[in-house]
Amino acid sequence: RSGERKTPAMAIAALVQDALFQVRSRLIQALENEEIVPAGTKSAETERALRKVVADLSGLKGKLLDNLIHNMRAAARGGGSAGISRVNQILSGTGAGRVPTPKLSEALMNALLKRAEMIVDGVIDGTVEQFGKELGKEFSVGKEIERLKTKHGYSRSRAEVVARTESANAYHEGQIDSWKEVGNVAEKHFLKAPGACEFCDAVEKKYGPNAKSIPIDQP
Repeated sequence: RSGERKTPAMAIAALVQDALFQVRSRLIQALENEEIVPAGTKSAETERALRKVVADLSGLKGKLLDNLIHNMRAAARGGGSAGISRVNQILSGTGAGRVPTPKLSEALMNALLKRAEMIVDGVIDGTVEQFGKELGKEFSVGKEIERLKTKHGYSRSRAEVVARTESANAYHEGQIDSWKEVGNVAEKHFLKAPGACEFCDAVEKKYGPNAKSIPIDQP
């Protein structure tokens, strides 16, 4: 919608979808230009062609990595702010002073970088590699292009799965990171949302506010 602010999850989904589109476009170009020929998936010629496709996408890899890191760190900072807000709610009831939201720790920054690198490799290198593995024995440029256009691996839904997973992980890790950094949180309880599923109900019974607490690092 016009004027709508993009969340990190929305931004990551858009980035991944755009990258998948560019990977698909480059593979289609390679088929149309006869860079990829019906020589079998394990032929040296096919392997060389696929490596060239990946090499041609190196600029895309760098751009995707930078943008992913930016948005994953934004998600982590959002989680950190939420975590400290919760701490300050608890402290306000005791008359204690508020604590500020700390910066992301170096350890978390490095962890987010490594995960972003893994996403880039999966979205670009992994997608090209999977295409090579699935090249049909009855090779046809038309069939391969159609497969690229209809395959789930290049879809919006795949991009959204990546975005939901990674933004949620970064948000949660940002919470944990902020609690570690301020140093006054040792344990946590599970709080379920309204309308939670049966599995969340079960977790709350075991680790909820009136049950057992667990260390902040423990899943």
